[in-house]
Amino acid sequence: MDKKKRAVFFDLDDTLYDQLIPFENAVKKELTDIEEINIEDLYKSSRKASDLLWEEYRKGKLSLAGLRKERLVRAFEEYSINLTASQAGKIQESYERYQRKISLFPGAEKAINVLKENKIICGIITNGPVEHQKSKIETLKLKKLISERYIFISDGIGFAKPDINIFSYVSKHICIPAAQSIYIGDSWGNDVVPAYKAGWTPVWFNYRRRERGQGEYEPLLIIEDYQKLINHIEE
Repeated sequence: MDKKKRAVFFDLDDTLYDQLIPFENAVKKELTDIEEINIEDLYKSSRKASDLLWEEYRKGKLSLAGLRKERLVRAFEEYSINLTASQAGKIQESYERYQRKISLFPGAEKAINVLKENKIICGIITNGPVEHQKSKIETLKLKKLISERYIFISDGIGFAKPDINIFSYVSKHICIPAAQSIYIGDSWGNDVVPAYKAGWTPVWFNYRRRERGQGEYEPLLIIEDYQKLINHIEE
């Protein structure tokens, strides 16, 4: 890894842990007759809907509970299934329960430790409500790996991705220039693009092998697992 890089920050959801697992468990628990649906595709649809609705939530036009229900309703609509608000609420409740059982992606803990051994600061930049994201961080036991001073949650600082100001805010608070910082995330539009625009070096964690977005935004790396990141660090 470039010796000039001094900080590596990670997205949380679907970057440090597999968000599909609690989603799939919740959907299958609450709806027993959807065998014909590809759950991973349904999950991707819900994430896409969530990204589209996030701006309304950020501006106070939509409550967090409303966003969570509406993203499910929209995702199911793509499969010609009319999900009721009540059904969406039950799936969301189950989803949150299963999120209390999440674990880090294989190799993620080792990658963070290897970075730290190389004197690189490790942190998290994530969108979401403070307590909700902190709960997942606690479940994943990330505080034993990452200092709380390097954990930045959108609702706690007033900026949310893809607003590039979230990266500027972090750069200022850790006193490390953007050019010396790397950001690792799974979303092309919410992670790679804004990090690049903010002057950070993006790494795309493309675990789900999505098609890359448009634009001249070139990640430092495209990785499908953390071993590739470890290999790059140790080069």
